[in-house]
Amino acid sequence: MIGGLDNEVVWLENPLPSGKDPYQSPWTLHTIGTAPSHDVVVADMDGDGKTDVIANGGVLFQNGPDSWVLVGRPLIDRNAEGTMVGNIVGDSVPDIIAPDARHRLVWFENPRHRRGDPRTQAWTPHVIAVGFERMAIAVADLNHDGRLDVMMAPMYHEGGLVWLENPPDPRHGNWVRHEIDSSINFVHQGSLQVADFNGDGNLDIAFAEQEQSLTRRVGVFYSNDREGQAWTLQVLARTGGHNIKVGRIGRDTRPSILNANHGFFGVPNPLEVWHNLGPAMKEIQRR
Repeated sequence: MIGGLDNEVVWLENPLPSGKDPYQSPWTLHTIGTAPSHDVVVADMDGDGKTDVIANGGVLFQNGPDSWVLVGRPLIDRNAEGTMVGNIVGDSVPDIIAPDARHRLVWFENPRHRRGDPRTQAWTPHVIAVGFERMAIAVADLNHDGRLDVMMAPMYHEGGLVWLENPPDPRHGNWVRHEIDSSINFVHQGSLQVADFNGDGNLDIAFAEQEQSLTRRVGVFYSNDREGQAWTLQVLARTGGHNIKVGRIGRDTRPSILNANHGFFGVPNPLEVWHNLGPAMKEIQRR
């Protein structure tokens, strides 16, 4: 899935299922629709077995590979950049975590939780925290209590990295704020990536500060306990990054990091691979 260019969302069809080499054969371009789409994530939001696309402008529900319906305002009254999907209630139905029109970090409750239709009924916003107009967001169970928590950092401001603890009743309870680092800033929407980088069973957070920041750090916050209360920072570089991604690369046995600057402010922007070579923090290296 690709979004952002002139607010057009598209998908590229992998030729492998038709027996063609994806490295040598062209990928067919399919247009999904037009919607604000700085962020693009995917999930089956209406439970019909088809993958839908969630972007800044709302949800593009799939009727078929080339038939899509956009549901946005007023049913989903969200705003600006920062988009993530997760099952906040704990019943397998995915919700949207994003800024609302009042610049609050909220989770928009999927009407399916109450047997409603997410294509035709309003998505109720529940406040997680007061945030910024644009936010970097990640979702994971940091404290091992079985509930999804939310990590947040400002995208184009100074403000720090925090995680918000999901209460037993996420509809009516207060989300507890835990500070990880007060100095982190200018983190792109995609530059909060959660994974167990050192293999200790706790989830860590990779990040990259954009090139317009003063510090331009690329690094990993390692969780030192199962409650998410103590963190150790490893700075991998001070050259900046934009929209980092995490996954196993080549023969890596642990998650590694893909990173590049956007280059808009003149900073070099080659694609970097930070290979995670083992459990010791010092062994994450750039190649």
